[in-house]
Amino acid sequence: MERYEKRRLSAKSKIARKLQITSEEVQTAFPSAGLDFLTSILDISHQVKDWNTILEILDQARQLRYNKKPERVSQVAEWTPWDAKRAKDIIAQAITARSDSTTISSTAVGTSAAQTQCYSSSTAISLSDENVNTSGQRVHVIFCGVSRYRDLVEENSDFISIQIDPAYSSYGDKLLQRFTLEYLCELERTLGRGLVASHQYQFVVHQTVVAMIAAENTGLVSLELHGMKWVSDMVMKHGFASHVADVAAEKVVVFAPWDSDYISDKITEDFYMQMQEATAFHRNLSLYPSRDENYAEGHKLLDIAALDGIARRPGTPPKAKPQRRVTYFHQEYIKSLDDFGEIRVMMCGDDIIEVSRTQWITTTTRDKPRRKLHARAFNLDDDLSWFSSDPEERKGKYSELEAFCVFWRRALIEFFEVTRNFESARVGLRLDIGISPNGDFCINEFPRWFGANWFSEQIRGPGSTEIARKWGERLAQEISRR
Repeated sequence: MERYEKRRLSAKSKIARKLQITSEEVQTAFPSAGLDFLTSILDISHQVKDWNTILEILDQARQLRYNKKPERVSQVAEWTPWDAKRAKDIIAQAITARSDSTTISSTAVGTSAAQTQCYSSSTAISLSDENVNTSGQRVHVIFCGVSRYRDLVEENSDFISIQIDPAYSSYGDKLLQRFTLEYLCELERTLGRGLVASHQYQFVVHQTVVAMIAAENTGLVSLELHGMKWVSDMVMKHGFASHVADVAAEKVVVFAPWDSDYISDKITEDFYMQMQEATAFHRNLSLYPSRDENYAEGHKLLDIAALDGIARRPGTPPKAKPQRRVTYFHQEYIKSLDDFGEIRVMMCGDDIIEVSRTQWITTTTRDKPRRKLHARAFNLDDDLSWFSSDPEERKGKYSELEAFCVFWRRALIEFFEVTRNFESARVGLRLDIGISPNGDFCINEFPRWFGANWFSEQIRGPGSTEIARKWGERLAQEISRR
């Protein structure tokens, strides 16, 4: 114990010498701090030369501990190693943001540290207030996010969420670099844990939020992000018209991809009514997806009717037609959907950006069978082995799958009877493909891109934003060219 105390005193002395302050100042700031914490502070002192700046960063990190309550970390200790680690993360982000500098000035780090607070703001998030009024972009997007989950961490949201660690995001691509600790914390406060939720050192982010930020990154659109509380409040006070009237952009797109039981039918009805009224206050206001398409996405009957209508056409390829009588609604049991599962083909425009295979797997927990959906990346050799043992024939079958998907996407967009129900297919959709008894491909359903599970982490691995980026960029291109 005596040896440990000597090492603590030695660390404090080294910190004092490095920062050119007295040992008493260090003792006053960290009277009972452990050796691990002090060693980390000594490391920090090699990067940040200003004592007051270090204290400010540490205070912000400690406040983050109080707010996030990480597991197995004391909430009563004055200082913990967790605080020092978070402080290092803040500094690392500041260094990355100012890579032309070998050290960090007190002003630079002080600014970065001050931004790490989780503000309890109910306002929108944007790069600046100018984004709403005078950013110069022709198109402004108002994202009204309503999640099917109350909490992404506590509920099983694996298929629609992406884990992001702010400590490493600064080393990623342009999109990942947006997700700094302070920005993620602000997103969580503003959008709610149904769209962004902190968990230990990471954040779980809804796929659509990532896509919207990717859309903004293109520079084609400006963006404001809102959660369910803001939407409900705006509906209650009848505030959408005045909000839209203040937007100076040439075009306003309200993006409301709702698929949730957590918002009342009355709020939903009033929202659509107020959107219609708001068109009187901005000459170029549109709702995406349209009310008709949002309804079609949720109820599926119109989708089934469209598939049947296209299948009846003389020009539809034989392999795209059903082998039996066309029906608007059926409850036919297709064994391969249970045995083989489904091939999920994600299309961005006519491009196939990802292919996955899903299967229902039965597991036994405490002697009770449980079915769970398993998703993984599609493997041509393994997943088409039922068709042929010849690699070239399997490639040919995969080419058939690609052509099948391109045909159906184009056919849905051009389906003149209900074009308004498939407008979002211009951005993308996910075709869920089964195998018919005679080995042909058949469509089970086709969730639109905004309503589909993307399986980002199951296909690409933890933290992957690739699918979200492609669909977000495509959205920006599509709505800015109209």
